[in-house]
Formats: sequence, structure tokens, C-alpha cells
Amino acid sequence: MKCRKEKGYLVGTWFEGTHLALKEVFQLSYFWCRQTHMREEMMFDMRRQDGSTIGSEALCDWNNFYREICLEHYLRNPVQLGGLGTVMEIDETGSTTVGASSPTSNGCSGSLSVGATAVC
Repeated sequence: MKCRKEKGYLVGTWFEGTHLALKEVFQLSYFWCRQTHMREEMMFDMRRQDGSTIGSEALCDWNNFYREICLEHYLRNPVQLGGLGTVMEIDETGSTTVGASSPTSNGCSGSLSVGATAVC
């Protein structure tokens, strides 16, 4: 008779080894997707009952993790922008003063301006 081994549901995921509570990870992902909070606001809103908070470096690391998720998604699922006869301008700063900004289904966003200028 073989012994049955149990395996945690976070094993093999990028959640494995996190020192944050899962609730905090999902709060961070919500703030990141919505882009509603600056770093200091996240630290304040995520203050724990004991008064401690997530450090600034940890917040930076988690923001980078979320960016990596988007990068991995688009590397696996490339999207063609524009086409023959269309000029595409991409504003990587996220500024929405020119063009329209719309988050994708995974929370990544940016500003995209599409012109009808012919390309020779």
C-alpha cells in the first residue's frame, strides 16, 4: 500500500514562497490592475491589524511580478497592432492625453493612438 502525499495548492506557482497572506497578494493585484493607488496609499490601505505594513521594496517586487505576468502572456499570445497603411503610436508612459487608454482583460494598460496615415 502506497502512502498518499499531500501537496499545497501554491506549490509550483509564483505564489509559492511568498511571505504575504494570500488576501494581501490579491489586494495588491487589484490595486495594480486598477492603477488606483500610489505606493504610499497601498502601504496605508494594506496596513495589518498589528500596525505593520508591506515594505516599499516588497511592493516594488510585486509590481514587477505582475508586469512579468503580462509580458509572459503577450510572449505566448502575440497581438498584431496596426497593419498596412496604418501608423501606430504607443505611449508607454500610460498618459491618456493622446488616444484612448483601455485596460486589457488581464489588467495591463497603456495608451494607443491610431492614425490613418498611409505608409509607403
